[in-house]
Amino acid sequence: MATARVMSAATNTSVSCLLLKKPFFSLNKKNPSCNSLCFNNTTKRVSKRLFSCKSIYNPGFQIKEEGQPETLDYRVYFLDSSDKKVSPWHDIPLHLGDGAFNFIVEIPKESSAKMEVATDEQFTPIKQDTKKGKLRYYPYNINWNYGLLPQTWEDPSLANAEVEGAFGDNDPVDVVEIGERRGKSW
Repeated sequence: MATARVMSAATNTSVSCLLLKKPFFSLNKKNPSCNSLCFNNTTKRVSKRLFSCKSIYNPGFQIKEEGQPETLDYRVYFLDSSDKKVSPWHDIPLHLGDGAFNFIVEIPKESSAKMEVATDEQFTPIKQDTKKGKLRYYPYNINWNYGLLPQTWEDPSLANAEVEGAFGDNDPVDVVEIGERRGKSW
């Protein structure tokens, strides 16, 4: 619920993913009286570029993997243009300009490893979640791209009446992108 409110608050907006191949929704520009979110294939033409997300073309961010995938020490770091580690949660901007937002994919569609931003580690790299010292997996491949909106936070001390009084989880705002394409998380 909180994610939908953040995204729908902007007017004439398209939302792009930092590492996803296309914007995944926009507000309906053809019908100004429509306040609901409308998918791009019904509201406007999708870019023909390989990636329409503005940030993927910005050489300001690179990805660096450390360790072997599916191990406890595996991390995915984001680097700025000077090869300095930066946080995908704190340092990547939420807004791209012109009402567009970044979205960090943590778990790509059709994968089962439960990946997440390590909120308790310096530079908040993406890592595989653990429970009782063991790597966590979904029992099936998920059918959506899952991630976060950078520079957001769900306050654990506030109850949200729109979701039956649920409290925030002390993490960035979650995003579920339901589309045809698999997002590239790293």
